Amino acid sequence: MDGNHGSDPLHDLDGVDWDALVPEHGGRIPDLLRGVSGERQEEALVELHGILAFPGPGYVAAPAVVEFLMRMVAQEGLRGRHNVLNLVQELAVPAMADHLPVRRDSALWRDEVAWAVGADAGTLREQYEGWLAEAPDEQRHRRMSGRLRALSHDGGAAVLAAELAVHDAVRERLPVLLGLLEGKSNRGGDAVAEWASYILAWFPEDADEIVPAILSAGDPLAADTDLRPLPAEMWAVGMLADPADVTVTVQLGQLLVDSDEDLSFAAALALGQIHGSAAPEQAIARLLNAAYWEDQFGVCLPQSGGMEPAHLGMLALGAVDDEEVQRAKIHRLPRVFAYTGAGGHGAVAADALELAFGPRVLDRAPAKDGDFDGYDQDRRDVLTAIADIGEQEWQEGGLTEVLRAWGLPEERTALRAFTGADAEADAPAEPEAPAAPAAAEPGGLLGRLFGGR
Repeated sequence: MDGNHGSDPLHDLDGVDWDALVPEHGGRIPDLLRGVSGERQEEALVELHGILAFPGPGYVAAPAVVEFLMRMVAQEGLRGRHNVLNLVQELAVPAMADHLPVRRDSALWRDEVAWAVGADAGTLREQYEGWLAEAPDEQRHRRMSGRLRALSHDGGAAVLAAELAVHDAVRERLPVLLGLLEGKSNRGGDAVAEWASYILAWFPEDADEIVPAILSAGDPLAADTDLRPLPAEMWAVGMLADPADVTVTVQLGQLLVDSDEDLSFAAALALGQIHGSAAPEQAIARLLNAAYWEDQFGVCLPQSGGMEPAHLGMLALGAVDDEEVQRAKIHRLPRVFAYTGAGGHGAVAADALELAFGPRVLDRAPAKDGDFDGYDQDRRDVLTAIADIGEQEWQEGGLTEVLRAWGLPEERTALRAFTGADAEADAPAEPEAPAAPAAAEPGGLLGRLFGGR
């Protein structure tokens, strides 16, 4: 694409053969991009997301669209830059759950894409099916499942290649994102810096530049709250920082006692992501003492489609190799299921089943001959939490397939009978529980733009 576009961010917009990229809907993309800078911005962004969403075939146009979006973001006068960054985030990292808790290895990813674009469709599908069958953990199972969904379309390899192309298109504009971390106008109001941080978290190749920029952007001692560090920035540092960087560890450690509970929680999560089993005891204690994980994840983590911050946070905590934290994940399941949308329930349930029962093994159901009363407390707690998910959420969350993989009763009524949940429901009512947080906001891009944070 022509980089010499002067002051017009939409220069050469009509020079792209959008119909070739997206045969059915490509002709709508130029007008939608023009709408992004106008009064119908939100509508245009949602429609663009519908056309481009990964792993659909329209995603092949995402690299070209992101180039124009990043040009617009670079303009200080653009209204609703945070909304535009939201779409960039969704396109740049369309499946965040695939990269948690183990952070993405960019070199391996580039090798994978280089191989995929040179292989025929049959070979690709056969290989990814083999990798799915052999996936040793839930994270790789999620990733291979997403790859296979992309390959279910004609030209699926181009969809896989487009994800890397979007990454590189954004990476070329990192100075724009780093600039958005600075100044009261970016850090207050619509918190453009927050959205920039959500994106910056996924560029480990440039961690040496990004991490210092983030840590210097906010001042923990600032009296003006708009100039203080943001929980989203700490999340990004946790995704990027080197465990050997003592300066980062010290700065995060100082934030553990900050009066802003969301900021101290984000610092604790970051230290856990960076150091894993060697995470400072103070960070572990801060995580364990947090009353409402689902709320505090919502402040420091982004959303990715149906995966709400609480879902991503539960997966991210897998990096914290601490027995108490992992048990706390199990104990927090009922609240996470109760106060979040169903889109991420399947991934969170599978993560919990892996923690309690061990990894799924497709030719051997690890829980097949189990007896609920004979299970340990962790296993009983996981199954009880899943059994208590509502009927509609059960269907939307894809829980039948998840339970089948562990050889457990795969229908809700059967699982409730297995766990004795229906018998408990007929028992005298327990005393009323303490007040719960407000119901979850709409998820994904649509929720963020219409009623979301």
